[in-house]
Amino acid sequence: MRPAVRLTTTSGTTAVPPPVRTDPPENEPGLPFALHVILRTALRVAGARYAALGVIASDGRHEQFLHAGFDQETVRRIGDLPQGRGLLGALLDQPRSIRIPDVARDPRAVGFPPGHPIVGAFLGVPVRTSARVCGRLYLGDPRGRAEFSAEDEELVEALAATAGLAIENARGVEENLRRLARLEERDRVGQDLHDTVVQRLFAAGLGLEQLATLVPGTSAAHRVVQLVEDLDETIRQVRSSVFALHGSSPGSGSTRRAVTDLVNELACVLGLGARLHLDGPLDTLVGAGLRHDLEQVVRAALTEVARCPAATSVDVSVRVDPGHVELQVTGDGRAVGPDPESRLAALQGRARQAGGSLTLKTAPRGGLELRWSIPLAL
Repeated sequence: MRPAVRLTTTSGTTAVPPPVRTDPPENEPGLPFALHVILRTALRVAGARYAALGVIASDGRHEQFLHAGFDQETVRRIGDLPQGRGLLGALLDQPRSIRIPDVARDPRAVGFPPGHPIVGAFLGVPVRTSARVCGRLYLGDPRGRAEFSAEDEELVEALAATAGLAIENARGVEENLRRLARLEERDRVGQDLHDTVVQRLFAAGLGLEQLATLVPGTSAAHRVVQLVEDLDETIRQVRSSVFALHGSSPGSGSTRRAVTDLVNELACVLGLGARLHLDGPLDTLVGAGLRHDLEQVVRAALTEVARCPAATSVDVSVRVDPGHVELQVTGDGRAVGPDPESRLAALQGRARQAGGSLTLKTAPRGGLELRWSIPLAL
């Protein structure tokens, strides 16, 4: 029988080490939330027992370190954080994915500290920004299997890419997040529920939607799409609870409020400065079904803006007249991100089925411009 091994070392780790924190603190709704969601998603989609995500500062030390699967007593027994030797060092020295069935037999592995859980296989992926490797995402012990699969590796690589985007966009976001939290304090019970739960779910949905586009037409993509649908249903349930607290039903909710909340949430997660303009009788002419479609397009459009190199801001305009509802999203940046048409093909098809259109082009400022128009059934 293949021996299982412990993965961390006293001077560095070969796999899943103990965390700085097990859950993102409630008063930090920015990057820690996004990384925690990515970490838990990696654990789930790869079927792993343990996972860890470390963000590396410019001096090589851990700027942030999160884990999943370890209890607090195990973390206490393991002790110090890893220093990045062994297999973890290899992820930085030669930044490519490492997938092995048995850490004990890998020549790059080093010693193990006492108290670490017994773990077998290892999957490690570097986390990159546009400029450099900025972290490591790694998993241990696939449940019910001897080793991680190539499909697991693809899924975790896509999640690592999402983590890199979140890290790159996180600078300068915290002040905006704090300002948003102060504004929403006026409605504490409903808004606390909305901000702390829905924002995490949106972050997960964004990461998973990006993940599905990287493995199209596979069983992994089908699994990811199902997870996104589950998250959307959870968001609808949370919103229903918020409306119930305010004595109204979700079907009779304000489209203006829904679009405003969504743009604020996405701007926070993606690190964009957002300007929103709403014109016309949105609450009168846009019903629940069309409002759902509008929210889906807004989410996809802002995600594509964030993919543009050097994107920092986005303008969102929604105009409603008796005949049409029109959305225009315009971002800055140096260029349009790679292949947005393939990622938006499903939304373009739905727009055509409804007698409308969804078009893309390069904006005057160099980023992405998306227009979506749907006729109103009166």
